[in-house]
Amino acid sequence: MTDENLARENGELRQRLAQADRDRDAVISEREHGWRWKTFGEKAVAAGLPEVFDRFSREIAEGGWDAVLKKWTREVPPSPRSGQSAAGSTWTVIPGVGGGCRETVIVFLDDEHPEFHMRYMGHGGAIEALLRHLVECQAVRRVMILTNQYHGTGFKRGMLPWIRAWENRGIAFAVGLVGPDDHNLVPLNVGS
Repeated sequence: MTDENLARENGELRQRLAQADRDRDAVISEREHGWRWKTFGEKAVAAGLPEVFDRFSREIAEGGWDAVLKKWTREVPPSPRSGQSAAGSTWTVIPGVGGGCRETVIVFLDDEHPEFHMRYMGHGGAIEALLRHLVECQAVRRVMILTNQYHGTGFKRGMLPWIRAWENRGIAFAVGLVGPDDHNLVPLNVGS
């Protein structure tokens, strides 16, 4: 075999290997994309909520739920206010201060703090503040709810209907549930 033939075969082999790498990457990307769509829903993926989820998932894995809660909120009445969150974000953070009327709203729900409870509808809780904010701020396009509490029946009957109603108005939702070890965040599919 001549040097020219070896060089040609080597070039063809490199092209085949490069194509195999592209094919493998496409399969991995398709799996990842499919997983995100099944996990978060079409509207949430299109709005970029998996990336917001990933950010908080990393923070919770590294520091734990309590540290993230303290970093992002302050012990203030659960209504959004203009300004920055405790973490310096320009997102609207509920409860607490953070970003005023922004496209992205982060809502924290926690069992140990009454102002963070989802079940305090009508009693000044974080969900009531979110609903009020959605009416008052027309800029909201996506909402990430992070919680360490989940009440299946209450969620299905209480929160899910209004989440779907707001999604029909163009606002994407994602819900992240903190695991019992307080270091894992699991996405809950809200069916969008």
